[in-house]
Amino acid sequence: MQALFEVIVPVFLLVGFGYLATWRKWIGDDAIDGLMRFAQSFAVPCLLFQSIARLDLGANFDPGLLVSFYAGALA
Repeated sequence: MQALFEVIVPVFLLVGFGYLATWRKWIGDDAIDGLMRFAQSFAVPCLLFQSIARLDLGANFDPGLLVSFYAGALA
């Protein structure tokens, strides 16, 4: 439960701060477009790569999940 809060709370704080900054007009529309472009084309792919690179496939590999995924994909 502790790990859940360590992940969820920063995300909600970041979303809340973004909403507050937009509502108060601290960030203009052009800056928002630039931040969205940066996040979608650079930041999120980097975070995904980092997460996949740190994943221990030996500990997290589940053949049943793999079979069920490909059975549904090929059906």
